[in-house]
Amino acid sequence: MPEFICLTSFASHLRQDSDGPTSVLTLGGLNPEYYTGDFTYVDLTASDRWQFEIERLQLSNGDVLMSESGRQAVVDSSTSLIVGPMEEVAILNRKLGAKPLPGQVRMFEFDCSELDSLPDIEFFENGQKLALSSKDYVSKVFLKG
Repeated sequence: MPEFICLTSFASHLRQDSDGPTSVLTLGGLNPEYYTGDFTYVDLTASDRWQFEIERLQLSNGDVLMSESGRQAVVDSSTSLIVGPMEEVAILNRKLGAKPLPGQVRMFEFDCSELDSLPDIEFFENGQKLALSSKDYVSKVFLKG
């Protein structure tokens, strides 16, 4: 019986504002119009999803959130949300100064006037730092009332 290896190349660009195309999916390659810099490659730790090991997680202000290897993360191009274990997400949000939305335990809010002063969230993979700024990890939404 023959064995097949299927290599897939795709890229997604998710945008949340109205200054241009909302999202772009590129199949069979990459579109340099939507990225800058180099790529960091990681080994997958699951065969059925884009799961990999996180080496370290910290904030750019020096607060270490996770320093032991072995923790897993999943990249999911079907959502722009960052999800994780409730306790760890709550710790992250407290360190960032977020407050739980009234009546919610899984969603948090920030004072919009403070977004530019929030630290980056820094993931370390293969010795490389991957940083998310507040514009990457906070979605601006309007709530009635």
